[in-house]
Amino acid sequence: MSQSVIEPPFMPPKFPTPFSAMGYLFGQFETALPVEHQGKRKGNLQLFDGTILPARVGLTVWQKLSQNPTFNLDKTYLWRVYFRTTTEAKLSQVQLIKCVSLVEDYSFNDLPPQQTASDQFQIQGRILCTDNEKVVIRLERNEIPPPGQENQSRWQPFLITVSGSLPGAEIGQFWELLCIRKGEELVLKEANWVDETITVTKTLPTAVQIPAASASKNSSSTDSSSPIIMINGKQPEMTVKFTTRPELPEQGKTVILEVSGEGGISVRASLNRKTLKKQVEKMDSFADWVAALSGKVARIGSDGVVELEGAGVTVFEKKKQKVEDKPDA
Repeated sequence: MSQSVIEPPFMPPKFPTPFSAMGYLFGQFETALPVEHQGKRKGNLQLFDGTILPARVGLTVWQKLSQNPTFNLDKTYLWRVYFRTTTEAKLSQVQLIKCVSLVEDYSFNDLPPQQTASDQFQIQGRILCTDNEKVVIRLERNEIPPPGQENQSRWQPFLITVSGSLPGAEIGQFWELLCIRKGEELVLKEANWVDETITVTKTLPTAVQIPAASASKNSSSTDSSSPIIMINGKQPEMTVKFTTRPELPEQGKTVILEVSGEGGISVRASLNRKTLKKQVEKMDSFADWVAALSGKVARIGSDGVVELEGAGVTVFEKKKQKVEDKPDA
């Protein structure tokens, strides 16, 4: 019998301390409407222990599944899900965002023991309040809303409540919570405090760029003997904003972009010159812009500069909102 039960890993964050609420559920999706209707994205997810959760499938996901000849609503799958909770820590607003794999060879009456505890969830956010029975996490949005959409619900913070206690946790701290499901209830299993000392975002007044060849004399970025920085077993990432256009050399394959900002923090990264040139051209095409240098924190150089690896620059256009003059009363 082939192994069909996968212990789904939660991948390391791609951004500094990203807010996230994601989980995995084994279950069979039952639509609320007849099969011939395309609006059957709403329904229920029947889980192995008999729990039934109202759920829906995202439109894009549903279209892909509908075009997959191997997908069958009568079968049970491992689903990646977004979710919310009630104030009683019960799961709600379950959205199926990906059909990960088919749970083969088993039925609800023939359930492998390890599968009964495989439903798991990861929450990353800030502590809002906690007591001996509940932990409430506040999650914010990782992206800045487009101008004029700041008040829309999709851009608003939300709360996740889990059953359990977190002794020593302080309000405002960033934590990663790993939870399991008991019936409809979300129960805390493991928690990790996230040290945000390094993963900070700064708005920078200057950006200085120099060719990689000459930069190597002053940089320890090529010193492989320097230890890689790790936080909670993971290599942290850092995103730094800047608003000053870097001057590119005419030749060279690689350049070093160094950004110095508030609080005396300086960051540098080795970048492909042609790739950076495209981003600089974007800067020139926008009336107003802000750029972000992001990458994994590799080490602190001997000169005190934070060195990034696998870094890249992204440029965003800043659009001003039009304010209509109101007539005098």
